[in-house]
Amino acid sequence: MSVVYASRAIAPIARMYRLNEYFFGQALHGLSEEELWRRPSENANPMLWIAGHMTDTRVVVLKALHDDFELPWGEQFKRFCKVGEPSGYPDVMQIRSVMADVSERISSLLAVVTDEELDQPATGVGVPNARTLMHEIAQLAWHDSYHLGQMAYLRKALGYEGLAG
Repeated sequence: MSVVYASRAIAPIARMYRLNEYFFGQALHGLSEEELWRRPSENANPMLWIAGHMTDTRVVVLKALHDDFELPWGEQFKRFCKVGEPSGYPDVMQIRSVMADVSERISSLLAVVTDEELDQPATGVGVPNARTLMHEIAQLAWHDSYHLGQMAYLRKALGYEGLAG
C-alpha cells in the first residue's frame, strides 16, 4: 500500500518509523524471558527494557502530534529510570501490542501532517535543541533508530542472526 503524504518532507521519516517497527518485532522474535532480561554489563539495559523505552518514546511523537495516548505502564521506561525486577514490568507481548498501536497512530498522523504544521515552533515535548515540530519528529526518529541498533547488537550477542545485511 502506497501512502500519499500531505508533506513530502515527512515521507522518509515515516518510512524510517515503519522499518524500525518491523525490525523491532524481529529483534524480539523468539527470545526467551531470560534472554529478554540479560544485560551485557551492570550498566547496560536489557532488551525488554529497551523495547519498553522505545515504545515510551514513540508516545512522545504522538504527543508532539497532539495525540493524548497514555501508556498502560506508567513511567518505568523513562530515561534514567533504574531497571527493576522483571516481575514488575509488562511482558514482551504487551509491549509489542502497545508498540503496534502507537506505530499505527504515528503512521496515520504523519500521513496528514502538513508542511505548515511541521514548520511550527517545537511543541516542547522534551526534545533538546528542536526548533520546529519537524525537528522534534526527526530527532525522535533518530532516537528510535539508535535504540533499535542497541537491540540488534544485543540480539547478536545472544547468538542470534543479525537483523539486516
